[in-house]
Amino acid sequence: MPVILFLTILFSCNYEINTTIYLRDIDDFIKTDDQQYNTRGTILIQLSSDDKIEETYSLISGYFKNISKPRLIKRDYYSYMEADIEIPVNKLNTNNEFKYDSSSLINILLKINNDNYEIGLHFDKEGFESLRELIYEKYYQSLDIEEFKLILKINNDLRTSNIVSPYYVYVDNEPYLYGNSIEMKPRDEVIVRLSDVLRDFIYKNSNQLFLRFEKK
Repeated sequence: MPVILFLTILFSCNYEINTTIYLRDIDDFIKTDDQQYNTRGTILIQLSSDDKIEETYSLISGYFKNISKPRLIKRDYYSYMEADIEIPVNKLNTNNEFKYDSSSLINILLKINNDNYEIGLHFDKEGFESLRELIYEKYYQSLDIEEFKLILKINNDLRTSNIVSPYYVYVDNEPYLYGNSIEMKPRDEVIVRLSDVLRDFIYKNSNQLFLRFEKK
């Protein structure tokens, strides 16, 4: 294989997970004895060529829960496979333990604290390393944690306002560290994106909370 061809194939693979959290769903979930529910989302992963969509879908299917409906999309002149997935939302117990759903690389975490609650993320590092190896062996693509994006849309579909305190994330493209808060009125929606430092911390430590909610 010519060197120039090898360099063309070996590139970093961009990938992104998007989901919407509805506060009414969280509110209802808190009132039950259930330990888990599933929210809908999408996985977006860069393709080396358009004809790899079905192959890529088959390759990643074991790492995302109830993945379905693969389709080809274009973004900034690049080709991506997008598919629907389900993302488990799990309650943390008093010892900060939860029942991890191994059918998904990521689980959303919910910690209930009397009159408020926190949302965070669990990332399956071992599963990610397994998927990284598969993609490299198949396509000579590098699946790096630095290319991972998680986009959470938070929709306040309740009739009451909520005070949201973000930790080390971007909210509507504004950076938040700690100690600031946002009022979400009924029907408000914000877009939350992990910062690089928070993404890397979760990758290293598996779990981290980053949004606190309190009814006004």
